[in-house]
Amino acid sequence: MHAINLQEALRKQRERERINAWKKANRASVNATQRAYRAADPERGRKYDRQAYGRDPEKHKAKNAGWVERNPERKCQLRRESAARHAPENRARAKAWQKANPETVKAHKAAYRARQRSQDRLIETFTHAEIAERDHWTCHLCGGEVTREDWSIDHLVPLSFGGDHTRLNVKIAHTVCNARRGNRDLSYLAAA
Repeated sequence: MHAINLQEALRKQRERERINAWKKANRASVNATQRAYRAADPERGRKYDRQAYGRDPEKHKAKNAGWVERNPERKCQLRRESAARHAPENRARAKAWQKANPETVKAHKAAYRARQRSQDRLIETFTHAEIAERDHWTCHLCGGEVTREDWSIDHLVPLSFGGDHTRLNVKIAHTVCNARRGNRDLSYLAAA
């Protein structure tokens, strides 16, 4: 009984080796067959991929990383094609995120504007809420209470005069007060 199991195991091993050798010698034919099989039933192919990935995720991550390293142009092309295919969903997702996170969007835009004005300035990322809390929700220009509907960040030393986009150089202000000040220094308040 044991000899039969051993013979069967050896026969299966030889058969696997023969099949693997044939696949190696006929790689193009195998690839074409696999592509046709996947095209006929894409969900079945994805299911197989998920199962194979689940058996050895590290092996697949290494294999994918190696492919990306060897094929950077193809990777870029695939990324562009995917972005074009999914553009409407991506735009909708981005708009929804922006609507749900207005403070973060405002902070990113402010930091972006600061980076655009000069490459050699200090730039920190912070939200309007952080500055408003620090300044006790009080406009530093008029002394009135600031609300989320009418707040803005005012640079004490304007970016156009070389000021940094840092917590030390900003105060909370009403949007109207900040627009009225423009890029003048604070001495104009004394004259008013």
